[in-house]
Amino acid sequence: MKTQKTTVGTINSDVLAFTAGRDVELDINLIKADCIGTAAHVTMLSEMTPPVLTKTARTKIIRELK
Repeated sequence: MKTQKTTVGTINSDVLAFTAGRDVELDINLIKADCIGTAAHVTMLSEMTPPVLTKTARTKIIRELK
């Protein structure tokens, strides 16, 4: 049985290929859209009454997303 060491332990290579496959490679293509969606979400959270995030927190989060 062929295995591969991962951050969560040693996993059978066939299982890893089936469950993860090209996820990391494909996720790279989603980074920009994910950051835009997160920025919109934190903006909404900062505009709620009462706000869940402060405007300062929103600014810091969006700065890091950029």
